[in-house]
Order: sequence, then C-alpha cells, then structure tokens
Amino acid sequence: PDKEEISKIYEVREGLEKMAVELFLSNFDKSKLHKLIEITKKMEAVNNIKDSKKRAQAAMELDYNFHFELCQLSENDYLIHYHRQLCLHLNMSAVHAKSYTSLKDAYFESHHKVLKSLQTQSIKAIKYLDEHFNNVWVFFK
Repeated sequence: PDKEEISKIYEVREGLEKMAVELFLSNFDKSKLHKLIEITKKMEAVNNIKDSKKRAQAAMELDYNFHFELCQLSENDYLIHYHRQLCLHLNMSAVHAKSYTSLKDAYFESHHKVLKSLQTQSIKAIKYLDEHFNNVWVFFK
C-alpha cells in the first residue's frame, strides 16, 4: 500500500480502537484486562533482546497483540472483524519495522499508559491512544 492508503487505513483503525475503548469503559470489567497486562509486561522486556531483528520482530508481534486485545475488549464482533481485516491489509510489519526504530524509547510507555487508564476506568485511555497514534502519524506526513 502507498502512503495515502496507509494513512486512510490508520485513520479507520484509530477510530475502531477508540470505539473499542469507549465500549469497554461503558461496560467496565477490570478482570478482562489480564491479556493486556501480560502483553505490556512482555513489551517492557523487548529492549532487553540483544539481536535487533528478533527485538523488532517481538515488538511488532506484541504491538499487534496489544491492539487486537484492545478491540477484543469491546466484545463487538463486527468491530473486531473489521479491525483484523484492516491489519491484514495494511501488512503492519512493514510499517512498524520503519517506525519501531524511532519509537522504541516510547514503545512500552505508550501502550502502558493506555492499559493503566483502562485499569482505572479512565477516559484518559482515549487521550493516550491519541498520543500513541500521533507518534505514528508523523511517518505519514
């Protein structure tokens, strides 16, 4: 996909993930955050992987898993389906390979902020998701 197509896909993906957070917060159940907690713990350890290719691969996989689980929290099958389709079409590995090098210092922190906000049933999760996507948007402008 070209830059314009990637930008449009990210725009829709961002909207779906924000909607997922809103749906989760409206039916808040802290016990459903266990997968996101495990993923962010693994994310925190990514920078300890010595081999740069393995580190980048682990980061991309965990990033995908985080955003997938974020959508799962919505319990909306249509939202989950369309998010998955967007991710497949985008071939996120190409985009994240480019962005991880620049974002690696904020990689864990940005995901961790979203999770912590969800754990406290805070609408700030939307704000932190905005910040997360804004860090990626710079690559498309």
